[in-house]
Amino acid sequence: MLHVVVIGAGFGGLKAVEELRTRHAGVAITLVAPGPRFLYWPNLVWVPSGWREPEDLTCDVRDWLFRRRAAYHEGRVVAVRDGGRSVVTDSGALVADGLVVASGATTPAAVPGTEHVYAICGGLDAARAMRDRLRALAGGRLVLGFADNPAHPPAARGTPVLELAFTLDEQLRRERRRARFRLDVVLPPSADVAHGALAGLATRLRARGVAVHPGRRIERFAADRVVTDRESLASDLTVFSPAMSGPAWLAESDLPATASGHVAVDARARVDGLERVYAVGDAAAFPGPAWQTKQAHTAELQAETAARNLARELDGRAPRERVRHEVVHVVDGLGHGAFVFRDGRGEWALPPTRLGHYLKLGLEREALRKYAPRGRRPRARGAVPAAGPRPRFPLPRL
Repeated sequence: MLHVVVIGAGFGGLKAVEELRTRHAGVAITLVAPGPRFLYWPNLVWVPSGWREPEDLTCDVRDWLFRRRAAYHEGRVVAVRDGGRSVVTDSGALVADGLVVASGATTPAAVPGTEHVYAICGGLDAARAMRDRLRALAGGRLVLGFADNPAHPPAARGTPVLELAFTLDEQLRRERRRARFRLDVVLPPSADVAHGALAGLATRLRARGVAVHPGRRIERFAADRVVTDRESLASDLTVFSPAMSGPAWLAESDLPATASGHVAVDARARVDGLERVYAVGDAAAFPGPAWQTKQAHTAELQAETAARNLARELDGRAPRERVRHEVVHVVDGLGHGAFVFRDGRGEWALPPTRLGHYLKLGLEREALRKYAPRGRRPRARGAVPAAGPRPRFPLPRL
C-alpha cells in the first residue's frame, strides 16, 4: 500500500489529510506533529482581552484522524532525506511514497532583544503572558510592530499586529483606561500604507488615536524601549511579530531551499525537482503576486491543490492544478470586523460591521467543531457584545 506522510497539524496539514482521503481512498496516511492539538491561530487576538481563554481555541485531532483512517506519529521532524522518501523524527523514521510539508515556519531571532517582547503569533503561552502583563499595567505606552523577510515579502505577520492594535484600543476603552495609555504601531518599509486595504486600516488606527510609524525597521529591543532606524520609542509593553523563515530542519535536509529559508516550490505546490513531494503554508515560498500573504486561508488553498496533485501522481498521472492566490482577512476590533478580500482580479473591502465579527466567530466555530473529538466539542463562546461590559477581572488602580 502506498504511504503518504503529512508533516504538521495546522490548517495546511489537516486540509491535506482531508483532501488526500477524499481523492485517494486506498492510500495510507500518517500525520507527523510534536503534539496532537490543533490551534485556531486567527483568534489569538481575543486572548489578551479575556474574550477567549487559550483552551477555547484548541482541540485534539486524533479522533478526527481516526475517522479519516489516518495514523498519528508524535515527534519533531529532524530531517527529510532521500528526495522526500525518508522523514526522520526524534521518535523514529518514516518511509514515504508521497510527502506534504505543512510544518509551519520558524521565526529566527534576527532582532536583538526579543526576550523583552510578546509575540501575538507566538502561541498560547505568549498570548496568556501578554494578557497578564496588560492587566497589571495601570497606564503607559504600548508599542506594536512586525518585521518582514526581504527575501520573501509574504513571510510577515502584519495583519495580526494591526488587528491586535484595534483590539487593544477597544479593550482599553471598554475598561475606561484608554486615556492612561498611548498606542504606537511600527510598520516596516515593505508595508504600503498609501494604497489599498492597508492604507484604510492605518487611517482608521490614526482616527482612534493610535500613532502609526510607517517605513521603520526595528533594530533592537530593550526592556523599556523599541529602537528603530529613525527613533527610540519608550515602551511599557512591546508586541512584535518577527519575520518568518522555513522549517528549522530544512538545513539538515536535501529539499531545495530559497534565499529566505523556505522550501522552494512551483506553481502547483510541488517541491522543485522532486516527484510526489509538496510543501504548503508558512513552510513554502510560492511564486506569484507580490501581494500574496501567509494565512490560514491560503494554507488551506495550497494544501487542497497539493493533495489533488499528489493523488494524481500516486495514480501515475501528471499534476495539473495550480495554486489559486487569494487573500481573505477579517480584521476584528472586539465586536466589529472589517472584511478584506483580494485575488488576481482586484481588491475590495467592507467597513467594520457586526456581520464581520459574526463571520470571524463562525469561522472559528466551524474549524473547532470540525476537528474536535465527537461528543467533546469545544465550548461555544458567544460573540463580543457591541457595547462592552465592565471588565471581568481586577484591574490596577492609579
